[in-house]
Amino acid sequence: MGRQLKVLVYDIETAPIVTHTWRPDMRFIPQNMMIHDIFVMTWSAKWWGTDQPAYSARVTKKEVLDRNDKRVVTKLADDMRKADVLVAHNGDKFDWPIVNGRLLLNNLEPLGFKTKIDTLKLSRKHFGFSHHNLDYLGKIFGEGEKIPTNWDLWARCVAGDTKAIKEMSDYCQNDVDLLDRVFYRMLPYVDRVARLYEAVHQEEDICLYCGSKRKESRGRYRTQAGTFPKYRCLGHLPDGSTCGKYRRGRASNRHNKAEDYPL
Repeated sequence: MGRQLKVLVYDIETAPIVTHTWRPDMRFIPQNMMIHDIFVMTWSAKWWGTDQPAYSARVTKKEVLDRNDKRVVTKLADDMRKADVLVAHNGDKFDWPIVNGRLLLNNLEPLGFKTKIDTLKLSRKHFGFSHHNLDYLGKIFGEGEKIPTNWDLWARCVAGDTKAIKEMSDYCQNDVDLLDRVFYRMLPYVDRVARLYEAVHQEEDICLYCGSKRKESRGRYRTQAGTFPKYRCLGHLPDGSTCGKYRRGRASNRHNKAEDYPL
């Protein structure tokens, strides 16, 4: 059995940008019309493949009124640095850049290079669904849905309503639990995803997504360089579901290798 990497599933919720505007349909807001920029109000995270429940942190009333997210961002960044792989929905475009920017403005330690998995990108690349948002994926997979909310919750949060901030934290934590389940469902059907396990011993033959050595032969995988044996994993993911990921053998069948390569 391989060694499971530290995989952190996470999500953040931010305060809105506050600006002056001449018209409700202004598409560009000059910087001198901005009042307050975005900041993190709450986040939630969960260690994938473990029994540990999702956990979270949120700003206090004073912190939200001061627009000070240094404490909550510090804690999230500490766990992000510990992780080998980060999983988020629309993380490459939203969560990661926001956290990285807040670290810079708060003069905190950078995150450094991290392997990231964006489930929104995976869904758009591999599945022809009508929608790819987390709520829709959760519903069609039968894994649940996001907590219904509206703009009023964000307005109450930035006004310093502690009850609303707690509601926002619960909303964020539900998103992480949902994302964790959605990621499990997607994993067997997507390719070229960052590995989640590593071999303990050199040359150990394991599945990089469940750590199992159990496999069955599924024909051949052919490339320009040669022909390789193809296998399907018979192991199980940490939640007990079937892995079923495909992989190829390391050694090609040299007898089937062409002497020349097509141009």
